[in-house]
Amino acid sequence: MFLKVLKYDLKWVFSLINIFYILALVFAILARITLYIEDSFVFMIINKILSATSISMMVSAFVNVITRSWVRFKRNMYGDESYLSHTLAVSKNVLYCSKTLTSVIAVFTTFIVLLACILLCYYSENFIEGLKLIINSTAQSLDVTVGGFISYVLLIIILEFIYILFSGYTGMIIGHRFNQSKMGMSVIFGFAIYMACQTVMVIVMFLGGLLFSKELLELFTSTNPQINAVKTIFVLGSILYFAFDVAIFFVGKQQLSKGVNVD
Repeated sequence: MFLKVLKYDLKWVFSLINIFYILALVFAILARITLYIEDSFVFMIINKILSATSISMMVSAFVNVITRSWVRFKRNMYGDESYLSHTLAVSKNVLYCSKTLTSVIAVFTTFIVLLACILLCYYSENFIEGLKLIINSTAQSLDVTVGGFISYVLLIIILEFIYILFSGYTGMIIGHRFNQSKMGMSVIFGFAIYMACQTVMVIVMFLGGLLFSKELLELFTSTNPQINAVKTIFVLGSILYFAFDVAIFFVGKQQLSKGVNVD
């Protein structure tokens, strides 16, 4: 039953996002074609416009991943579709896990398509050499491998998106326990959860610097912190974001188990 629910959730969320994917890839391919036309000012301008349009489509895709995931959750759990959802022989746990997994899959898929569009729009020997130079110099400064640096950056970005999505889910679950202003309370609690975790992260980093790492403390006491502090942020940030994602997921699951107050 879980796979059936997951199938319908994925189909609903991707039904619109796929349009952004297709448009972004089409504009990226056109940008790639115009890149081969040399010594033309007009086609150079067209190439820039097509590339910018492709990337803007992917930005829209990321926005829609978040908003459509939340809309799907709201409609299915509390809105017009809620009565049907809760009369089926499907537990709230299955519905919740399906929707959270759908959002995670959507985030990963969107990142893959974004990388494909960037390569189509900008791939060239000069682009790759410049990118290698930037990444290599940054990785050497942080004393990590190139693969490790790229992995840290991508991991933190993906975990941040999942963290935003899960904060919204849990905010909706708590907000809909009220009898009045359910959507308003959902926004308030979702934002409060997001800010609370960010506050915890700052406190953990400050205490970590105070007790264990002078370099990390320099982030709060100096305008020119050592590069080791940045490396610590990457590692600690990845751990904390993963912990927040897991914690918020289980808080939402636990709150949902108390019952559903549909609109």
